[in-house]
Amino acid sequence: MNRFVFAKGPAAWLVLSLMLFLGPQVAAQSLAPVDVGALVNGFQDDFDGPSLDPNWMVSGASVFTVGNGFLHVTSANGDPNHLLYGLPGYDTTVQEVLARIRIDSFGSGDGVRGGVAVGVDPASSQGINYHFRNSDSEGQSGNHMAFLDDFRAWGPGQNFSWQAGTWYWLRLRQEPNASSQGGINDVLAKIWPADGSVPEPVTWQLTWDYVPGQSTRTGLAGITASSSGGLLEFDVDYVLIKAAGLPGIVVAPHSSSQIPVAIVSQPESATVNELAPVSFHAGVTGNPPPTLQWFQNDTALPGATAATLTLDATPLSAQDATFQLIAANTVSNLLRHATSSIVTLKVIADLQ
Repeated sequence: MNRFVFAKGPAAWLVLSLMLFLGPQVAAQSLAPVDVGALVNGFQDDFDGPSLDPNWMVSGASVFTVGNGFLHVTSANGDPNHLLYGLPGYDTTVQEVLARIRIDSFGSGDGVRGGVAVGVDPASSQGINYHFRNSDSEGQSGNHMAFLDDFRAWGPGQNFSWQAGTWYWLRLRQEPNASSQGGINDVLAKIWPADGSVPEPVTWQLTWDYVPGQSTRTGLAGITASSSGGLLEFDVDYVLIKAAGLPGIVVAPHSSSQIPVAIVSQPESATVNELAPVSFHAGVTGNPPPTLQWFQNDTALPGATAATLTLDATPLSAQDATFQLIAANTVSNLLRHATSSIVTLKVIADLQ
């Protein structure tokens, strides 16, 4: 929190103030996953500890290790294989998984597949999966994505030419007869680059109506390893599982995930008595941690470099002054910025 009386700012922030005039072509949009900074019922893990969280459980082959801030998944024998989040009491049907994944090595053949999963029965290790694939059984050729209902059916495939050594966000949701899908689709998924180059797609890219043709899968959510028969190694540096019954958390991906700056809550205009204090606050996310600068009437305010701006004694001359926060960080060697909404200060004169 910064406390000061109104003053003109240094020219050092001119480059940021100029961004205000560059227009929509450089105006920041939130390139982080849409739920970053939100309060949800869920569990998240950045795998920074020396071992797995005790609520993780292996169903199938034990090919999951933790080190250097990653969950490393190696080739497995048997089919299928999952690492499931086993905290008791969360919804076993309506679930969503967000994970940041990088393929290290990928062989060929039907058994080479891995990704994220929902509704997995831990006893049988069978559930619904969203897989990296390169086998052509879904009608796609080369690297692509696909749904799999373990031991029951391959679902539809998705044309997405993923590359080894590249980080991707994967999001998978099971919601039988989802209202957002007109009560039709039951499984929804999307994938996009995790380097901050594009925002999360607004709509689901791949959907599947598997109920009532098949019974609804219920169980736990987590990560899917390969099946027997081929080479697959990949890393996960962040996973979020959302479901009713899980504790309330604020979504905050792992520090190694580069996330462009975004304004997640806007400041509000204020009315204050003359010489009384007043504060403005903006919610900001991003990694690396963004630099922040508040502006009054387009002039940088010295020392105003926190999310909350506090003015100790508001002069009458501040009547109708405008305030705005500019935040910036560098992701994938590109300077990103986000600007808050402009708010106005009203000052009630002290006539005594």
